[in-house]
Amino acid sequence: MCYGVGISERLYEAQPTWIIFVRMKNIDWNHITPKQLIELRQISEELDPIDRAIEVVSIAYKMPYEIVDSMDLKEVIELFSKCEFLNTLPSDKPNLYIRGRDWDGKKRKYRVLYDLREIKAHHYIELQHILSDADTIESLPQVMALIIKEQVGFPLKLWDKKIQKEYVASEYEDRVKFFSEYASVQDCHPVMLFFSLLWKEWYADIQSSLTLKIMEIVNEVKREVQL
Repeated sequence: MCYGVGISERLYEAQPTWIIFVRMKNIDWNHITPKQLIELRQISEELDPIDRAIEVVSIAYKMPYEIVDSMDLKEVIELFSKCEFLNTLPSDKPNLYIRGRDWDGKKRKYRVLYDLREIKAHHYIELQHILSDADTIESLPQVMALIIKEQVGFPLKLWDKKIQKEYVASEYEDRVKFFSEYASVQDCHPVMLFFSLLWKEWYADIQSSLTLKIMEIVNEVKREVQL
């Protein structure tokens, strides 16, 4: 769960207490959602350094801009210095499962479909369009929503697989919301990196296979025509 979610406005109003609380908090990619990452990337490079620092702190700590703007400059600089990790996106080994709590506080567990044959056919077409874009960060939540299956229930025996909830089209937006606002960049970005590489290799292989298959059919038709 990302830092700042569920903090009441009363805590914001009690600024001395709030500032002490924030100063004690060290954040990393586990505290940043894909939505925050997208917002951080949209901060203008032309902003004054101080204005930029205020924007970064406001987004990274999920604090209202007005609160950060009213803080002492030394406090802003101190918090901004803790955001240095934002300069390097996480590239750790991707996880098989992604867990978290949604907007209702309900626990969610998703399995990443690294076996691309498990992906729905119409999802393949959507992914083809999304991943053809040079910048996939903006589409990270959409990609994650297409390459996961929700795990529900418990196995009856230790060697049984977890029950997997079948895909329901109406739940797509909820999954996008989860991977936008409630999952962490630490969990999602390594999956995205790995999947992008996997996709390129798999797409090239399937295109080659389809081409060979088409040529076989063409040659067969030619033989029949000659007969």
